[in-house]
Amino acid sequence: MVFQGPFTREASTEMSAFLKHLETEDNIKVWFNNKGWHALVSFLNVAHNAVLRASLREASSPEEHGITVISQPLNLTKEQLSEITVLTTSVDAAVAICVIFAMSFIPASFVLYLIQERVSQAKHLQFVSGVSPTTYWLTSFLWDMMNYAVSAALVVSIFIGFQKKAYTSPDNLPALVALLLLYGWAVIPMMYPASFLFDVPSTAYVALACANLFIGINSSAITFVLELFENNQTLLRFNAMLRKLLIIFPHFCLGRGLIDLALSQAVTDVYARFGEEHSSSPFQWELIGKNLAAMAAEGVVYFLLTLLIQHQFFFRRWTTEPATEPIDNEDDDVAEERQRIIGGGTKTDILRLNELTKIYPGASSPAVDRLCVGVRPGEVGGPQAPLHAEAAPACISSPLKQS
Repeated sequence: MVFQGPFTREASTEMSAFLKHLETEDNIKVWFNNKGWHALVSFLNVAHNAVLRASLREASSPEEHGITVISQPLNLTKEQLSEITVLTTSVDAAVAICVIFAMSFIPASFVLYLIQERVSQAKHLQFVSGVSPTTYWLTSFLWDMMNYAVSAALVVSIFIGFQKKAYTSPDNLPALVALLLLYGWAVIPMMYPASFLFDVPSTAYVALACANLFIGINSSAITFVLELFENNQTLLRFNAMLRKLLIIFPHFCLGRGLIDLALSQAVTDVYARFGEEHSSSPFQWELIGKNLAAMAAEGVVYFLLTLLIQHQFFFRRWTTEPATEPIDNEDDDVAEERQRIIGGGTKTDILRLNELTKIYPGASSPAVDRLCVGVRPGEVGGPQAPLHAEAAPACISSPLKQS
């Protein structure tokens, strides 16, 4: 709608004059790097000072005139800092899960040969030959630990090669090595009791690998997710209790320790963005110190548990040995041999059986009842089967004929 009145013509004339005065021939364009929080204010203040000093009179000194600007930025809230930390550590948490996945198969493979030796009676043959159970399991552990150290070294080399700052910084690299080595110290003896439960090595490998994966990945992921609910005190208390219970598993100690290393590095990086120096030792008790201490203790406990199972400590509490009755109607030569064996007169014997007893499952009487016999050099000895149902110790020993 267009009006042709005097007021309209007057307004058009004034608007035209106003728009002419808005036009300017001099423009100032300021470029700045937006990576710095202070860049915009600083460069804009430099431009204002340039305009001010260019407009001064010739008699005025530019050094005596200037504009000083002070910027007071708003502090980030706790929620904003937590969000930045979580976003930074999300990738590192996934890396920790991948490490747990790889480290679940290695300890499970160490049980294969132990099961094979038990099934084939090779372990029993070593015990009969004089190898003590402690020596057998200790040498097995040392050999497995040496093989595990090679895998742990490869993991550390990969982290160093890809420059994962959360795990390879000067403060965190020793913590990473300690976590991997103590994980092997704890998880290898933890696998040993399973060698008594399986007869097929392949079945044991699959079962143990799946168990390691289930415990390591689920426990670490669940506790990490529960920490995101910072406003729910009930979930936080439940998470704290859950972490105390899961610390008995080396898999959780490794996974949670790697995640805590990433969180600590993320907090340090956030402070560094604002020019603040914030560094804390990863070996503190609240970071990975308790995980390292737990794995160090678990290695000893699980190894002692293996020795107790090997010596049938738990089975003896549930079974009772049959009462031994006095041996009657024993031949004179058999009684004389028994007294010689028990009395210690076997220093020159090359073979000695001291009260050897064998009771088959379900039997009420022993098949071999306190057999005592010693074979001297130059003699050939062999057991003689009893002629009646009751077990009776007997032995035939004859001199070896020299040709």
